[in-house]
Amino acid sequence: MLSQGVFSGDNFTRAQRLTEHAEMLGPDVHIQTDYGDEPGGRTPWELFSEADARRALATAERAFQLAQDVVQAAQSQTQEPEQSSNDEPKKH
Repeated sequence: MLSQGVFSGDNFTRAQRLTEHAEMLGPDVHIQTDYGDEPGGRTPWELFSEADARRALATAERAFQLAQDVVQAAQSQTQEPEQSSNDEPKKH
């Protein structure tokens, strides 16, 4: 979507940062947190420390906030401006 020009201005920057956060916590990390390193015989607890978990949580919280900001900005761009009291109602 980024390359298709769906986002513009500040929302493009937010969406790009959101993508970067998603890549940090992507499928490879998810698999390792669930299954560990099966070929190497290491459990998730051997691969990740509490500090790793805290960093991942902070990244997820930032990603969540960015996602909310992107959606809110997109919704505000698609809403029609309110009619003033002097305008005639739109005919459909």
